[in-house]
Amino acid sequence: MRDIIWLFLLFICDLVVVSPSSVRRVRLIDHTSYAISIIQKTMSKVEQRCWCNLKVDDVHVIVNEDVLSEAIYAEVDLKDGFVVSIQKIGIIHNTIQQKWLPLSGNTTRVEVHSTVKMSDVAVGFNVIAKEHGKVIHSTGLIVYPDVQFQFTITKHLFTDEITVDVVGVLARTTNRMQFTPENHVTKVFTAIFNSTTTATSVERWARDILKPITLELATKEIEFPRICYNCAT
Repeated sequence: MRDIIWLFLLFICDLVVVSPSSVRRVRLIDHTSYAISIIQKTMSKVEQRCWCNLKVDDVHVIVNEDVLSEAIYAEVDLKDGFVVSIQKIGIIHNTIQQKWLPLSGNTTRVEVHSTVKMSDVAVGFNVIAKEHGKVIHSTGLIVYPDVQFQFTITKHLFTDEITVDVVGVLARTTNRMQFTPENHVTKVFTAIFNSTTTATSVERWARDILKPITLELATKEIEFPRICYNCAT
């Protein structure tokens, strides 16, 4: 019976050691390299599937404006939107951080945060404008200077479970959509189009495309950083 009690006490001691609140200078070893590796492989897999598979939701806009005493009324549909090109992809290095969350109900966990930035993301649409029964076809292209994806990879220390969250953020832009060919309806549409309508698509890319890829990498391919207790630095 005494041996069982000692084993129980040793087990309690081990649990206390695991808690960051009771161990000084606890940290992950080289979490920066881990974050860079997992983001690079995630984006590489997305690229292999082709950027054009980053689809954009259809947009329906009613144009009802007076221009130089002329009333312009038309229905404009942006369809089949997708990413045409991306100028640059990079990791924002000062966003790579490790965050230790305090012990609460046996749910101690550590998070690795990082953000990737896509620069000058060109999105193209097929454009259909209907005015007085007449249908006008054209193509539209808008460039978003800043699209970001915020990654959080969490390890639950009591269960070793790893979870992933990715949030897509579309920065506002003053860039206007360019149309080929241009007509009197698209000239008005360009001035009134709300470029942030694409934000829901960016959020969907994060949730439905990037997150599953990152989760598979984090659970099956890339090992989570080891923990160092009472580290000197």
